[in-house]
Amino acid sequence: MASEGFESVSFQDSFQDTLDTVAGFMEKYGEAVNQTYQDEIDSQIHHSQNMGEIVGNFAAISYQISYLKTLQNTLITQRITDNQLTQKALTEFEKNLNQVSDDLDELKQKIREFRLFLSKQI
Repeated sequence: MASEGFESVSFQDSFQDTLDTVAGFMEKYGEAVNQTYQDEIDSQIHHSQNMGEIVGNFAAISYQISYLKTLQNTLITQRITDNQLTQKALTEFEKNLNQVSDDLDELKQKIREFRLFLSKQI
């Protein structure tokens, strides 16, 4: 009789250990699955942000180029004779041209970062 009680306790302990092991595995598996989904979500968010920044840079560059064309046309059509006004217009033109150059450099950097990001995804 005493040995039956001992076997019952031993079986319960063994069964509880198995349950604990399975529960631990399920918890770790759940964490791994959640992390995988979170990594995928983070990846998609990063991808969307990069694309948004690239599109934003294109828009900024397009605006600057459009502004430069307008300024250039204004200079040509008005044939400004006032030297001071001409210098001011040329300074503004150069400033905007430098901004386009900076925007292009930033766009190139974003594209490099995006390519690197995409290469890590493959």
